Amino acid sequence: MTKPSLADYIYADIAAHLSEQCEPPCRLTLSSIATHYGVSLSPVRTAVERLVSDRFLKTLDNGRLEIGERKKLPKSAKLASVARPVNHEKLIQADVIRRSLLGEDGFLRENWAAERYGIGRTALRPILSRLAGQGLIERVPRRGWRVRPFDKDDLCAFIEIRELLELKALRLARPVLKRERLEELLEANRSPETRQASATLDNNLHEYWISHCGNAYIERFFQREAVYYRTLFDYAAPEASVVEQMAGQHCKILEALLDDNWRDASAALKEHIQAQKPIIKALIQQLHESHQGKESA
Repeated sequence: MTKPSLADYIYADIAAHLSEQCEPPCRLTLSSIATHYGVSLSPVRTAVERLVSDRFLKTLDNGRLEIGERKKLPKSAKLASVARPVNHEKLIQADVIRRSLLGEDGFLRENWAAERYGIGRTALRPILSRLAGQGLIERVPRRGWRVRPFDKDDLCAFIEIRELLELKALRLARPVLKRERLEELLEANRSPETRQASATLDNNLHEYWISHCGNAYIERFFQREAVYYRTLFDYAAPEASVVEQMAGQHCKILEALLDDNWRDASAALKEHIQAQKPIIKALIQQLHESHQGKESA
């Protein structure tokens, strides 16, 4: 029997929500669904196509998704039994980056890694080779795979290059940015109406203009180097006040873009990127303290 895929899991979860007369688990846009499930757009598109085909969702003339028919799930589907498959590559990558951010430069040995992650060495080796291709680890003959240490100085150096390349990406993407998508991103970063609600932060605006800049070298830089930055935020989640601050900076950038004020948008983006330095240093310190606390417990 074929194991359920990520697309199967996403399809099952959204369909289950809708069949029980509930609201969908997230906003019905491809990027919001991908962010909610922590996956790329590829399995999301497959799942959405199935949901539309089965009339759980419908596509409007403007391309937006909307809830379709409220109906019971077919018994034969057994959607509730579909468990989320383990993405071993993503799991190993996250562990490698966490060790890297902690300053560890030890070795990953295949026997140990295969046992730890519950995966055969035949399946493990291509994963490690791809991580080496991303610059996360290095193959050392007869010793294993060495983790690349990455500290706050590396991340600050990344920010300096990120500023140059992302401002360039925004300028290159200018002719193809869509107002509707910018409005979606603005709404996703707006402050909640009630003080009881938590601030939300949607970082997809950066990926939006980077992926539309038309420069493969810029795209490859962010695909390879930004992974440390994203993982740091996942492991050492910033405080609510920091999240609110960053979301506010996102709104400032997006509002300037919607006003067609490119000078202010570029200035706001530069200010936002430079504001990450103290946040990154605090998060790395927080990550180290958390790790030390677990070791001493």
